[in-house]
Order: sequence, then C-alpha cells, then structure tokens
Amino acid sequence: MALSASAARRSRAWLALAGLLAVGAVLLLLMRFDSTSGAEATSDSTARSADVEPTGSVAPVATEQGHEAAAPHTNAESSARTAAALPASTAQTLSDVTGSLVIDDPERGEVRDASGELRVHAAPRTAEALVTLPYEGGALDLSRLPPGSYRIESGYSLGAEGPRPVVFDEPLFELRSGAPLVLRGRHLPASRLRVVDARTGLELTRVSVLPRLEAHGGPQDSHPGPHFPSSYCTRAAPSPVRLPHAAGTRPYWVTAEGHAWSFVNVDHDAGGEREVRLEPAGRLEVQVLGFEPDCDVQLRVYARGVERAAASAVLNEGGRQAFSGLAIGIYEVRAEIGAPGETMRVLGGSRVEVHAQKTSHVSVELSNESVPAAVLVSGELRLPPAAAALVDLALDVRPADGPALRRGDIKRISRAAMSIGPRGETLRWTADHLTPGSYVFTVAPMQYAVVVEVPRGSLENVCIVVPELESVLVCARDARSRQPVADARLRWARAAPQSASARAWLESSFDAQSGCVSLAVPRGELSLIASSPTHAELRLELIVGSGDNAVALELEPRIPREILLRERDTLIPWPPSAICDVRSLGAERGEPCERAASGEMRAYFGEPGLYEITVGPLDGFRQPDPLVVAIDLASRAPIVVQLVR
Repeated sequence: MALSASAARRSRAWLALAGLLAVGAVLLLLMRFDSTSGAEATSDSTARSADVEPTGSVAPVATEQGHEAAAPHTNAESSARTAAALPASTAQTLSDVTGSLVIDDPERGEVRDASGELRVHAAPRTAEALVTLPYEGGALDLSRLPPGSYRIESGYSLGAEGPRPVVFDEPLFELRSGAPLVLRGRHLPASRLRVVDARTGLELTRVSVLPRLEAHGGPQDSHPGPHFPSSYCTRAAPSPVRLPHAAGTRPYWVTAEGHAWSFVNVDHDAGGEREVRLEPAGRLEVQVLGFEPDCDVQLRVYARGVERAAASAVLNEGGRQAFSGLAIGIYEVRAEIGAPGETMRVLGGSRVEVHAQKTSHVSVELSNESVPAAVLVSGELRLPPAAAALVDLALDVRPADGPALRRGDIKRISRAAMSIGPRGETLRWTADHLTPGSYVFTVAPMQYAVVVEVPRGSLENVCIVVPELESVLVCARDARSRQPVADARLRWARAAPQSASARAWLESSFDAQSGCVSLAVPRGELSLIASSPTHAELRLELIVGSGDNAVALELEPRIPREILLRERDTLIPWPPSAICDVRSLGAERGEPCERAASGEMRAYFGEPGLYEITVGPLDGFRQPDPLVVAIDLASRAPIVVQLVR
C-alpha cells in the first residue's frame, strides 16, 4: 500500500527516535557495568588496608605516653610511614599546653616576668641532644617539646647585669596534653668579697678581681702570672666587691692597689660574703740579657728560703717582664729550663728586694752556653699480635732525666703518623728536632718503655720490640658492702727504666656495673692507685705474669665534708699555718683533715657517728672550742666553725 509523502516523513522520524533510544540503553548498561566493577575494586582495596578519613581531614595520632595529638595528613599510607619512622615521643608536639616559670629571688622575692633560656633533655637521658627552651615574660615556649618526661640541665635569666643562673631543686617535669606546666626555680644569693689590709684590718678601696684561667698560676702559687687587663671582672672597686653571677665553685685572684695577690675559691651556690686579707706589696721589672735559646725559658721569682716560685712567666721576645703585686721581701729571679719537680737547668739569676708600693728593677744575664744541634732519630716498632689492631697506639718521646732544651724534645708520634714497613710486620716512625741526650720512648697504651741514647749525629734503625701482652683484670669493691664502686678512678703505671727519672701514669675508668677494668700490659711490675670521692685511696704494687692476673681492690668507704671558717656571715680563708684534726668521739687519736690544692679543708669520716673537730691556731681570732658534729650518709653540707676575735 502506498503512503502519502507526509506519512513517509513521520515514519522515518519514529525510526530515528527508536535507534537513539536503543543506543542510549546500551550506553546505560555499559556505564552500570563499569560502576559496579569499580565499586568492587574499591571495596577490595579498603579490605586490604585500614579505614582512612577522606582527603584533607584530621585524624588523631596516638603518642608513646597514650595521649592524643592532632596531625593533618593527606594520605593514610604516608601518615603510617611517617609515624613508623619517628619515635613516638618526638613525632608530635603539644599545642594546647601553656607553661610559665616563677623564679624565687633572694632580694626581690617571686619574679614572674623573667626572660631567658632553659636547657632540657628527655628523662631518662637518651642519645637525644639538649633542647633549648626559651621563655619571655615568664611564659615558656613549649612548641618544640613532644609530650613526655624531661630534666632541666641548666638555665639562666637575663637582666641588667647579664645572664644569671637559675637553679631548680626539682629538675624533673612532665609535659602532658591539657595540663598547664608551672616550673619553679631560684636565683643564687650574691657572692661578695670583703677585702682588707692584712696588717690593719681596714677595708681597701681599689680592689681588682681576676677570674682564674688555665694560663694563670694556681692556688699553690702566690701570683697569677701574666694576664690581660680585659680579663678582670672587677677593676679598682671599693670593698666589698660583688662577684659576677655564677653557679658552683669558681676560682679567683684578688689584689688591690699596693697589695699582693691572693687566691680564693668562691662557692657561688652558698653565696654570702667572704673575707680576703692582702699583704702590702710592690712591683718588680725584670730584663733578661744574653743569647736567645731555642726552647721555652721560664722566668721564676723565688722568695728567700722557699723552693716554690712565687711568680713565673715564659720569657718573651725582648726579654722584659713585669710582676705586679709581689709581697715585700727579698727574691731570687732565675731563668730556668724545665718544669717543677724535674731536674731544671738554670741559665742565669739575680737577687732583688721588693719594697711596698715601689717598683724594683733587676737584670738577669744568660750564660752563653752552647746547645748541641738538633738531630733526627728514626726506627721501627714491632708489635705483638694482640696490639696489631690498636687504633690509639702512639709513641711518646721525652728526656729520660732533666729538662727539655727544645720544644721538640717532648713529642707524641701517633699511629697515623707512622708508615707500614716493607714486609708489613713493623711500623716505621721518625722523631725529628731532638737535642742529643738520653730519652725514654714509651709505647702507649701498654706503657712499654725503653731508653734510647741520642748521639750528636742522626740515629737510624732504632728497633723497639714490644713483648707479648698479658691481661690484668682490676676490680674496685667497697670494703664493707663488697659492692662495685661505680665512681672509682684508677691510675696505673709500669716500672720506669732504671735511667729514667719518673714513670708515666695513665688513668682508666672502672665499668659502672661490674666495677672492673681490663688492662693489657707486658709482664713486670705494675703500680695501681684506686680512689673515689667517697672512698679512701688504695695503692698496690703488682707483678704481672702469665696466666690469670686478677686483683680486687677493696676501698674503705669515707664520708667527705668540707670544713668552713666563718666570722658571723663572713667566710674566712684557711691560713697556711692552721691545722684541723678529726677524731671519733671517745677515741684517743684522730686523723688530720686534708687541704686541697685549691686551699679548701676537708675532713673524711669512716662511718656515721659523733666526731670532734679541732682547729687552730688562727691569728687574730680566739682559739675555738672543739666542735662535736653528727655525721650521716645523707648530708654533704659543709661543717661551719664559728670564729670570734
């Protein structure tokens, strides 16, 4: 049947629409299939890993202490890797904790607006470095600390007088989420020196204080030696002088215009005022004439009849040296080579008298003594198998008897400076610039020593053969409890060669847990000296042989206490002639106190109990009555003897 034109057009439109619907249905089925398989893949992936928050969210992260801290992340897998890579105690910090510091000041009371820094570390101490914890206006900056336990190592506050130590009687603190932190420290009391004329007792007006440096003389001397004006902490100030803020015990040299130097140790933790008595003094200028030796020449000033130098200095270019603050008296000025305690060579000397508040002059002419030319010595070192791999191996060279005439006469040749011999069995060494004479060559650390005679010409092929080493086990025990002494120290030395003036001593530390230390030395004589701050010193001579070399050193326990002299609140230094004796109450005999090199007086008690302390004589003071004290193991506070004029 034939269709009209319009009907034909309508038929074609319906067919086109049906085709479009069919194509859409197919596409819809394909999209549904793809969506279903994708969902299954996502579900499978989620089953294999942990549930994660959507990208950009914040999830809680557990810390080592069990607190929760918020940490942003964009991917669960990367967050897990980060948490695993960092220790829990350092992975997070706390942002919701406030901290403050209150300082108790002896003069101002409570200080709540101080600024400064603290240095803290994790408790118990780990390998982590110290962390600087700043504070300003009393507010602590805790942004760098994760939650945990900490210990304050040190701290200071800033003020008009510079940094001032802050001491914490309770140095441990805990940092927790949501818990405010309040730390409490204290400033140490000020330390002052009341400086008086030793003859009149009047306070002096132009006092200078010099903190002791390594280059200065020590308490055994009566003069600090050369120093720079910039080293003073106080210049020409009236007594009493206030010392810089510090912690612990610090050494100082004290003088005043027209007065001699005096050495004092100041306990800044205790603070307070200490009396320093100065003798009248003058100034000495020395001019050295003659040749210039190729060595260190010491100018030493000796008081008449005293073997120890009152002042000393290394001879400088031009040969001119001044010594201010020398006590009045007659002195001998010598130009010497060598150290105290050794055989010294005197190159020249003169006598001079020093007057109060005047300058004395003296010239010292050096004798034109010929010094032999320096020579070169070389050789080889043969080691036993037990010492072949030692990294700290060294060869120490020094004159066997007498002073070193040249700077190169004392030297250490390290293993790194040696070369391997042709057959790999020896180590080759070279010692240059040696003055002809007798020398001791010591192989460290086993301390095997030989004497080598160095002629006036070069010496080659000196062979030093180290014998087989034996093991020596040294243990330190408390004589009463038989427990290891954790803080004991051991000094040891092998017998010196016959022509050597002194043996070389080494120091070793005992293991804190076992209380033992192992030494590897050749056979022969071995000297041991063991001690600790709470035990008496013990000396032992030992013959090292083959086989078992074990020795137990039983150290007698002792309780150390410092003895202080005070006149009211003023600390009085111990005069050189004063004595101190300690005896158990009821005992017939006592033991003398020990004077430290710093001038401090210490008594050592064998066990807790009642003791009687006797001191005297003390010029300018009445003889104090014997002091009865109770000694226990807990207290380490100084014992104070009050003096009355």
